[in-house]
Amino acid sequence: MELFETANNRNAVFDRLSNSGSDFIDLTTHTCSFDSQEFIDMLEFAGQFPGVDEYAWEQCSCRNDTALLSDMYFSSFRDINVQKQSVFGEDMTFVGAPSADGKGSVMLPSNQFAIMETSDNKEGTWEFIKLFLADECCNGNPDGIPVTENGLKKVMEAALEPPFYYDELNGNKKVYMDETGRDPYSNEQIKITPMTYDEQKRYGQFVRSVRRISSGNTELAISSMIAEETEYYFAGEHSARQCAEMIQNRVSILLSERS
Repeated sequence: MELFETANNRNAVFDRLSNSGSDFIDLTTHTCSFDSQEFIDMLEFAGQFPGVDEYAWEQCSCRNDTALLSDMYFSSFRDINVQKQSVFGEDMTFVGAPSADGKGSVMLPSNQFAIMETSDNKEGTWEFIKLFLADECCNGNPDGIPVTENGLKKVMEAALEPPFYYDELNGNKKVYMDETGRDPYSNEQIKITPMTYDEQKRYGQFVRSVRRISSGNTELAISSMIAEETEYYFAGEHSARQCAEMIQNRVSILLSERS
């Protein structure tokens, strides 16, 4: 059994484990912790896998018990339900990438907003940002994972019934539609049944538990430093500790220059 369904090479495994280094950077204090034992352990674990040139790009699957973990991306509660029934065919556990605390799942923000410290109109800027967080932005839209309580409640409730539309020609009557998914292994089309209340509660608890942010927040300069130094380690030129210390020194200098 392989660890992941695809890309079980040292570079890909390291990227999954480290979240491209974003977990080891504190942009508030302009500090980093790449010389920690946790980071060194990640390097050593990833180093056990074959290099990209040596890796056989076979396709494994959790459903066929040839892979232990599968990458899963979902953008709504409906999406969770569709993937569960069509891709896995049975219950699944969200664990995220292997991590020290067992909570390796990551959120991928579709929109991020910030108010500049030097802004002359912080209150006006905040009023503008609040427009994107208003209930009106979520009404009638079952997609996405909103960051507000009311918005999250709406998308969770939408997963408890099939997709529908309002027939304006017949007194605005609610008309339900069939929802289908496709088994990626057999290519068979599968009819999806709505999520249960127990599933809704469990998935809601999971969404609230995610604390890690996508590595998309790691700027290119830092990502490049990490990639450069890890290549020396994977090539056997540095130990994991030496690699971690080099990354720590280089990123520390960059962050201190910007503090």
